[in-house]
Amino acid sequence: DRKDRGLGHFIEREEIERRVPTRATDILRGTPAIRLADIGGGRRDVRLNVQTTFGNDCEPRIFVDGMLARGRGVVELDEKSAPERSLDFLVNITDVEAIEVYARTSAVPAQYGGLDTACGVIVVWTRRN
Repeated sequence: DRKDRGLGHFIEREEIERRVPTRATDILRGTPAIRLADIGGGRRDVRLNVQTTFGNDCEPRIFVDGMLARGRGVVELDEKSAPERSLDFLVNITDVEAIEVYARTSAVPAQYGGLDTACGVIVVWTRRN
């Protein structure tokens, strides 16, 4: 339903397999408004390049299977995220079935909304065994 309304950017399993990702963040490469940021130690995380009152580079909220996995945290230029907050740490690449990206607060579905959506929202859906 959300995809039909065209409010976000959707990456489904077929596209994930075409991209041949080695990490969860690889899935998001080339997605509008997404920037992959080096967080040290060979790790990276996802940032949304959105114009907010906080600047234009911030951590989106991340939901995994509908549950909040990471809230908003503004990224300072000299500050690095803790590795355990990174998307690559939160989900295993082989488990990802689909991803929804909402870069604009107005596009975020109500169930993922709230006060912390100024930096956007990423919703990750995993495969069910």
